[in-house]
Amino acid sequence: MRQDDGSLSSCANASDCVRSGDSDPAHAIPAFFYVGSAQEARRRLLDLLQQDVRVRIVVSVPNYVHAEVEPVVIGPLDDLEFLFSPREPRIDVRASTRGRSLVNGGNRTRLEALRRRFDSP
Repeated sequence: MRQDDGSLSSCANASDCVRSGDSDPAHAIPAFFYVGSAQEARRRLLDLLQQDVRVRIVVSVPNYVHAEVEPVVIGPLDDLEFLFSPREPRIDVRASTRGRSLVNGGNRTRLEALRRRFDSP
């Protein structure tokens, strides 16, 4: 979750977690980058998230988006977080499973698929 200092939490104790900028290679994933304005990028990201019926937007403020993803079958929720940098066209990302994950690597796969769609014209 988002820290008081405006950064995303580490993945230290989280199940099936990836985060841009994480110092542990097992949890590290690249941030999203965009061309154009942050508002356009945010709108595109929200549109892509809302295309998935299993995704529910929990928080949506100008520099931060938090979404929950319902599992396909029974299991814990996944959290997706997106933090827009105030200085560069970068979106820091974090995805983690609440509780014990039933599918290891699912959040990395989900974010990489979202990145491909986000980067497509």
